[in-house]
Amino acid sequence: MFHPAESQWDLPKLVEQTASTFTSLSPNNVRLFFPRSGHSLCANERFLASSSPYFETLFVSGFSEDKTLATDPAVDGDAEEPPPYTFDDSDDETDGLLGNRSLDGKKESPALACKTITVTDTAYSTYFAVLVLLVTGKVTFASGRACRSLPPPRPITRSASPRSTAIASAIAAQTAPTPPPVSAKSVYRLAHLLELDTLASLALSEIRSQLGVENVAYALYSDVAATYPEVRSAVLDFAVEKWEKIVGAEATKEMEGLAEGGQADAAGAATAMKLARRLAARIKPRRQFLRHRLIAMTAPSTTTP
Repeated sequence: MFHPAESQWDLPKLVEQTASTFTSLSPNNVRLFFPRSGHSLCANERFLASSSPYFETLFVSGFSEDKTLATDPAVDGDAEEPPPYTFDDSDDETDGLLGNRSLDGKKESPALACKTITVTDTAYSTYFAVLVLLVTGKVTFASGRACRSLPPPRPITRSASPRSTAIASAIAAQTAPTPPPVSAKSVYRLAHLLELDTLASLALSEIRSQLGVENVAYALYSDVAATYPEVRSAVLDFAVEKWEKIVGAEATKEMEGLAEGGQADAAGAATAMKLARRLAARIKPRRQFLRHRLIAMTAPSTTTP
């Protein structure tokens, strides 16, 4: 469900106004709590259910009793440590860049009744961006991060990268609580969860646009490509088309080294087999063509007396 602004001149203001509605519990009645960052987003149950089949099913299937937030979960010392991410989520890094600078609105009274959904496998930044997009049709994607994908749990690196530097600058420049630039892969995963096909297609197009010779090997063996056939197919298409250049790239050599060191998982092995089949299918017609040309060139000519 997209409701874009009537003109581009309206869009920045609409994004700011929309974002502010998700940072205050009143008059909303659902809180999305992100224990990793301590942030919360607030929305109306009817809006969520009408926007996403996932939420519609969630609310209909028993998540119907109001839950009073007796304590602020962001500061509740008894809160359990969330489990490790099942995916390498670069928007988790973005949440870390927010630090103590909360994009949430002012704290609500703990006496307000609401339905609380604890989100442990999607970053706050991703959800914020998607909720705003559902109203405005606007999302800002971060540049692709070239990172290798290892089986979970993965080490969290805090070293500055061009991507994190750009996002930190965007956050620092904000004058209103709007979503920071977010990962296309993270948006694709959330769109898939929420059953938003149009958004998934938008994110997939962005993933394709960010593929390059120097980073496609990372994308090829990423957990997102291993899990979602559409992403894997898009990355394989690019890899096969540009293979002559990709085979010598540093990223390709790095991934080969990881595989030789026993750090490749079953999903990576399956992707490697699919790549090999595609390359073989591409090479076979070319070999047949060259073979036929060679036969034609070496065959004795026949002349009619």
